[in-house]
Amino acid sequence: MYARMQKFSEAELTVIHDASMDLLKNTGVAFNDDEALGIFRKNGFKVNGRTVFFTERNVRRAIESAPSRFELTARNPAKTVAIGDDGVVFAPGYGATFIISRDGGQRKATLADYEIFCELVQTSPILDITGFLMAAPSDVPAETAHLNMLYANITLCDKPFMGSPISRAGADDCVEMAAMMWGGKQKLMDTTVSVSLITPLSPLQFSAEMAGAVVTLARHNQACIFGALLMAGSSAPLSIAGLLVQQNAEILAGGP
Repeated sequence: MYARMQKFSEAELTVIHDASMDLLKNTGVAFNDDEALGIFRKNGFKVNGRTVFFTERNVRRAIESAPSRFELTARNPAKTVAIGDDGVVFAPGYGATFIISRDGGQRKATLADYEIFCELVQTSPILDITGFLMAAPSDVPAETAHLNMLYANITLCDKPFMGSPISRAGADDCVEMAAMMWGGKQKLMDTTVSVSLITPLSPLQFSAEMAGAVVTLARHNQACIFGALLMAGSSAPLSIAGLLVQQNAEILAGGP
């Protein structure tokens, strides 16, 4: 596989970087959460309405403040994993709505399916952490489904888990449940036990739900993955170069 990969040259990376910085500085990224906007203003960012503008200095300062490596603590200490540097951590798939049966039939996922996925992760010699949205259970209320999934993650698997980024309330619930398991919220300030997937609302904005979740999770020392899921020709430019520039800008905007 690696033999087929084509790496960018330093010159090509510089072009993507410079274009990303230009996009962040002159176009900006919208954040649809008042508290997030207030945090940006407090830290000296230019804010116009809901759009935040980033200088390269802002971005570099944020990157430098992030650790190159940290531990994601498991309920079973023997299964704690390190994130960063050259380490590789494997997690299950994310976002499945349907289940395909052995005979090729398709049906909506249930909470029982989700619980089976948690058990499969627990017994897997390959997967290091559980996923949050491994399958979307259709048989529990959408407003509280995240509670069922988090409970299953914590009780059916003693590996590290992915948290709930669905909203500020979902992130609050994630922090509360983790605090019950790890000895209180103050303990979480020194112990990262969850990692949550944050996705921008492309192009160039973060929804109120995702922005609010980031604020809550960061405030309690819980890790976030920023994954911009752009589609060329619709939520991003059609060209690969343009898509990479926008994707890079959106991911970098989430970090500060």
